[in-house]
Amino acid sequence: LKEDRNLARIIYDSVKKLPRFSALVNDFRNRDVASVLLNTDFPGFALRGYGARMDFPKDTYHKTPLHQDYIAQLCSPRGIVFWSPLRKMSRSLGPIVLYPGSHKAGIYPVKKGEKNDNYLKIKDSKLIESKYQSFSPELELGDMIILDYLMLHKSSLNTSDKTRWSFLFRYFDFNEPIGKSYGWRGGDLEGNSFEEFHKDYVIPK
Repeated sequence: LKEDRNLARIIYDSVKKLPRFSALVNDFRNRDVASVLLNTDFPGFALRGYGARMDFPKDTYHKTPLHQDYIAQLCSPRGIVFWSPLRKMSRSLGPIVLYPGSHKAGIYPVKKGEKNDNYLKIKDSKLIESKYQSFSPELELGDMIILDYLMLHKSSLNTSDKTRWSFLFRYFDFNEPIGKSYGWRGGDLEGNSFEEFHKDYVIPK
């Protein structure tokens, strides 16, 4: 799997379709937590917004830059992410970098990458990062982070000799008006783009 990312992708996408795997994230207690935190009586499960993440040692190509989950996931800007490590999150494994309070500013403008890179990146990311105090929790197995869809965060480099594994899933609010306006459609993995619904937030190349 380390040598063939395409093979890893096939296995990963297949495993996500297994009923026993999807059952890991469909516990009613998760829904109840989402209802309370989103202050809604109608939480939705982001259909393609769950699974495991593998970050190989020293891999910089797939290191995720500063972003908001909503930009890639859609469904509704009022959503939350449940994130847990599947291995003790030491400093060398490269813990997630969070920017608490950044979600209060709403949706941030994004720009397209250079040349063939269509990944949407936060505009003026370095300047924005300087406005917030970052937080990189070193988590134990069984710990969980729950963050707002709009909270800025990014990956840090895995400098160890082990693969960093984590597990995540997402809920959103069906009652939120922006999500309602486009029928709660999912993001990149469902063939929809952030730009399609939020042109005013996208700066051309």
